[in-house]
Amino acid sequence: MADERERESFASLLSGAINDIRELFRQEISLARVEIRDEMANLKSAVIKLSAAAVALLLGALLLLTALSRGLAVLFDMPIWAGFAIVGGLLAIVGGVLLAVAWPNLRAIGPVPERTVRTLKENVEWVKRQTN
Repeated sequence: MADERERESFASLLSGAINDIRELFRQEISLARVEIRDEMANLKSAVIKLSAAAVALLLGALLLLTALSRGLAVLFDMPIWAGFAIVGGLLAIVGGVLLAVAWPNLRAIGPVPERTVRTLKENVEWVKRQTN
């Protein structure tokens, strides 16, 4: 009778441990989903900034290259190509600054949910210690 109780007790403990491990992995998956959602929000923000930079560069190039280049050429009695070169150089500087602002956002986005991986490793180590 005592052996039977011990077996039931052991089975109960084992069942509880398996349920706890199952719940732990569910929580890890939930954490991974949250992390991935956060990373996607960061990616979306970076893409929006890069898109805004591209639109600003394109519109600026189209309008300023035409108006300012010709205006500079007339104002300073230069060839038209010199006016286009000056305005194009300025636009390149602005585009470089916008790209420099957006680049760190892209670099900060991690493809792997690091917190989840770290806690998952900790949980695996804990399970290994418990089974030894």
